Amino acid sequence: MCEYCSHREMMFALSEALSSSCSNETLSSCLPLLHGFTIVILRIQRRPVENINALLPIILRAGKVAVSEAADEDNKDVVARIFEKLIAISTSMREVCNKQVVDEKKDQLRSILGLYTLELLALVSKDGSIAASLNASKAPSLVLQLSELLPYCGLSYVGLITGRDVEVNHFWNDDGETVESKSLVYKGAILAVLWGYACKEVAAVACENIDTLLKGLQSCKSERIRALSNMKHVPSLDYPLQIRNTCIEFLSAVLAADSASSKDDNEKIDWSFITPSLFALFQSMQSIVIHMPDPEQREKAFSVLKKTLSELPPQQRFDMLKGLIINSNHPSVASLLISVVKDEIDRTFNDVSKAEGQDSNNRDLHLQTPFITGDVLELVELILKPPKGGPPDLPGQSDAVIVALNLYRFLLMKEKIEKTNYTGVLSNSCLRKVQSEWLLPLRVLVSGILAQNVNDDSEFGSLTVSLLMPVMAVLTHCLELVEEGLRHSI
Repeated sequence: MCEYCSHREMMFALSEALSSSCSNETLSSCLPLLHGFTIVILRIQRRPVENINALLPIILRAGKVAVSEAADEDNKDVVARIFEKLIAISTSMREVCNKQVVDEKKDQLRSILGLYTLELLALVSKDGSIAASLNASKAPSLVLQLSELLPYCGLSYVGLITGRDVEVNHFWNDDGETVESKSLVYKGAILAVLWGYACKEVAAVACENIDTLLKGLQSCKSERIRALSNMKHVPSLDYPLQIRNTCIEFLSAVLAADSASSKDDNEKIDWSFITPSLFALFQSMQSIVIHMPDPEQREKAFSVLKKTLSELPPQQRFDMLKGLIINSNHPSVASLLISVVKDEIDRTFNDVSKAEGQDSNNRDLHLQTPFITGDVLELVELILKPPKGGPPDLPGQSDAVIVALNLYRFLLMKEKIEKTNYTGVLSNSCLRKVQSEWLLPLRVLVSGILAQNVNDDSEFGSLTVSLLMPVMAVLTHCLELVEEGLRHSI
């Protein structure tokens, strides 16, 4: 029927039928309809760009439903056949493209095919059985077929990882699914590179060299930062663990830049424009860290997060850490990020000490970094005296509170030993504020909760006491240091 009836009528009929059949219960009925599209697309003669562009969102709905059913063992065979039919449709699109005699139409169809390929790659990679191939660095047939289309569509790994090849594509369908489709396309762009990084065979069919890509990103900071900002679309919790692991491995490789050979071109980077995208990347990385099942993997993922933070200039790095800490819903992650702030403070103090008596301009430059200014105390205050009002949530935030108290204690002792007061932590007014507004109210709160639970033999009572006793110990030491500081305050 698809071969003999009017292709316009068949496009409409297939579209209507597929729209009504795209559900979990009727997934298998999509197979003959998708096969019909492979035939009808080949018969399109007039306005192929407009017609094919209008069909693809409807066709891809079958892929989205298939992904939702991929975990069901009973549907695995149907899901695999759905993906095969979707790739067969890309083959039909390529044939239509090759038939075009007008270069402009050929280029337009290649652009549409490129978007379709990336979106389909994003959907295929959600299938756990396909992602499992990454463990053995094996290339699934579906991924190979899709990757082979990338050079045909004018898509390169460097253009995909930086987002340039996606941004210049103007063939986004103006419908309600546009936002979701764009998200999948950007994810597909990153996944195309991740598959090539993990499987040499994939990179080969895409006519790419991963080593060349990595060297290019490692040697040019502005290009590296652009790639990192585009990775705000990084596949996160909605993708299998193997994909997330590969993502961390790839980021680690990108960030393995030798500072001596890397071209530092900060002046070419518009940090105000790029920081929101980097913040989204860091939030995704936080989610990956939290949900890593293995402690060693979590440690590695957090190490990559810290390495990524080090790419930012001091002011942007501090602002990023502050934003991540404030917006973190996981106290354990917030405490880890506060420990990063402590390391930055220690490093800055050491840099200032090394610059003493050498280059006064270099010393002044270090002193301008927010890690040894009053900004650090404001960060501590955000934990001990939350801006939303009220005390910190205890015992839930005990880890973050302990780390914040330790950071404050570290500042007090560091400034005292160095005989400095860069942060203002030793000033009389600051000490009195910390004592009256942070520490004493916190001691009242902790003492009250401990008193309520110290004789409680339940599991919750015992856990509460075990969490808050360390808080009280550090808090008491901080109060002692503040009282001593008030006796010798500036």
